[in-house]
Amino acid sequence: MKKCFVICELGDEGSNVRKKCDALFKNIFDVISRERRKAGAAIDFMRADKLIVSKITSSILRSIRDSDFMVADLTNHNPNVFYELAICHAILKPVVLIMEKRSDQGGAGKIPFDIADDHVIFYDDISQSENMLQLKSRIDEKIDRIISGDFVVENPLSNIFSLGASPSAGDTATFFSNYKNDMISLIKKMDNIESMLLKKDQSTIDARYIEGQEDAFKALTQATLLANEEVRSSRFFPDSVLSQNEYVTAIRHRVLGRDGRPPLKKYYRIVSLNNKDKIHDVLTHMADFMGRPFELFLTPEENAFELVIIDNREAFIHFYRKEYVIASTLHIRERIIVEKFKEIYDQLAANLGSESRNGHYLDLSSVNASNYVECTEKIRKIFNDKFGSPASEKSETAGH
Repeated sequence: MKKCFVICELGDEGSNVRKKCDALFKNIFDVISRERRKAGAAIDFMRADKLIVSKITSSILRSIRDSDFMVADLTNHNPNVFYELAICHAILKPVVLIMEKRSDQGGAGKIPFDIADDHVIFYDDISQSENMLQLKSRIDEKIDRIISGDFVVENPLSNIFSLGASPSAGDTATFFSNYKNDMISLIKKMDNIESMLLKKDQSTIDARYIEGQEDAFKALTQATLLANEEVRSSRFFPDSVLSQNEYVTAIRHRVLGRDGRPPLKKYYRIVSLNNKDKIHDVLTHMADFMGRPFELFLTPEENAFELVIIDNREAFIHFYRKEYVIASTLHIRERIIVEKFKEIYDQLAANLGSESRNGHYLDLSSVNASNYVECTEKIRKIFNDKFGSPASEKSETAGH
């Protein structure tokens, strides 16, 4: 028997949202289940409120982990749905995406991040029986493709690897296995994020989606300028961050305290070794911030998102599309959730920067005028060992 977990907004008992959810389950998933059971190919559909458990969040995570595939209804942009969808992306689970059109209701039918339209089944008002039947038929067709093996898992994470990411030791299968285990470990740390969301009125959750790269960096720059204690950032994007002048200036002001305020107490940065020219990014940071409380993690691995944590108050999760452009950003200011993402960042840095993963950890607070040349040579060697030839000679202090 195949297992399918249905990810959807449930709503309160008796609400219109719950009635719609029940109608979808009764007229689509229950019907598909009965039809396939008669054909000797049973599918067990489950959703969160049907789980008989004491701790709902852990059970949802286990259901996602143990299911063969998922169906996710993106209607209303429910944060719990996107949280669970992100987990599916992280562990590369097949997901059938559906969304009610409702284009006349404030953009409720618009996808808020980078999932191509042809991957989403849009449906009309299901109170009309013909619309319900059409939706059932299209979901059934996708399920057939998944079960037959004719369904390629494609999401922001899988797209990164299809573009030529470099798994550690060159072994893609081993890398995915290790990466998947790491992500499951991280998900366990996120175990109560959804519980936090469920306990709050969703209209009061301090979070928003930002579409596009320009607006994302604008918001990130503004938040960085307000940092008081710590900034944690990553750079899995192949290009150097030096092209983002305003953001680089904001970081420089806060780490050095050039804006008349006390400098940051700590600056953390993860940099992926996926482009030899990023040596200029690393050496510029070292020249700027040597002797400062700056911890740098270099890794040969890549990720489908960037994670930036500012103090304990703001988190930015940037998602890329295939062209390596930030498609959308989840900007969270819910403090208790930000603290959880801070824990995730710290574990990610520890994992990726470990020698067992061919990573490198550098404490730049110990760099000074007497050992600067030695430290730059160490960084050059890391890049040369990775790319097999000396990095191009170019000023690493541009923009000083």
